[in-house]
Amino acid sequence: MKYNSSVKKNFLFSALYQCLLVIMPLITTPYISRVFGASGIGTYTMVNTIASYFVLFAMMGVSTYGNRNIAYVRDDEKKLNEVFSKIYYAQLSFCTITFAIYLIYTFCSSSNTGLKLIHFLYVLSAAFDISWLFYGIEKIDIVAKINFLIKIITVTFIFLFVKRYDDLWIYAAIMCSSF
Repeated sequence: MKYNSSVKKNFLFSALYQCLLVIMPLITTPYISRVFGASGIGTYTMVNTIASYFVLFAMMGVSTYGNRNIAYVRDDEKKLNEVFSKIYYAQLSFCTITFAIYLIYTFCSSSNTGLKLIHFLYVLSAAFDISWLFYGIEKIDIVAKINFLIKIITVTFIFLFVKRYDDLWIYAAIMCSSF
């Protein structure tokens, strides 16, 4: 299967998405800071950071490895399917182990159990992340368009549904669903 890629198009979509990643926190941070204060932001950040470590472990270098190996075989559909299947199986294996450890951690810790359960969505997102495939076949525009749309929806939902300190769990659900 021959993939037609355009370096200019991929660069443009990637650059636009990177700009959005810089602009969005400039829009949402003042609002979130005012709504949650230091205590709410600290609580969310602590739980999110720990969940991020679990996601990092779940992906265990799959993004780089997958991207590179898919790029090597992208013109041979049979090999592409074979390599994708093997890498994705490894990814799911790492994710399954990570899910179990995260759930044990969540139920054994005494604080913020609700937020940690919401962040399970974030940890779970690692199982569905196949962006490395699209980077490997040089279809970066697909990933950038999807992520761009998700970021816009995320910001919209934050401004619509997060109004007071008690909405910290809603904010966490919105953010974790966006991954």
